Amino acid sequence: MPIVDISASNITKVSLWVDVLHRGNDNYQDRYEFVARAGNDPGELGDYLRESGTPLFANGTITDADYGIDVGGAFAAGVFDNITVTAPTYAGLHVTGQAASSFDGLTVTDGDYGVLIG
Repeated sequence: MPIVDISASNITKVSLWVDVLHRGNDNYQDRYEFVARAGNDPGELGDYLRESGTPLFANGTITDADYGIDVGGAFAAGVFDNITVTAPTYAGLHVTGQAASSFDGLTVTDGDYGVLIG
């Protein structure tokens, strides 16, 4: 499995795209399982896990995005601490679907909405 280093301070976005070959029917429950390892030393990443805790996003600035923070999907989780969103096109925080996230110190200036749910 490839190792992805996301420690650089100039990274603006990380995405993962997965193609799934269905068994002849797009509605079939493929039971696809995604696992990952994490750590500070590529030589000692630890065991593959389905869940690795709740991610923490702290002390950040987001400028001129469509949505400053977009949380959603099935059971999205995260802790957001001291985040400033400036001039979002639509909303500083957009929540869709089920989410179990907490926010402390979220500041939104300009844009149509501070928080948009739905």
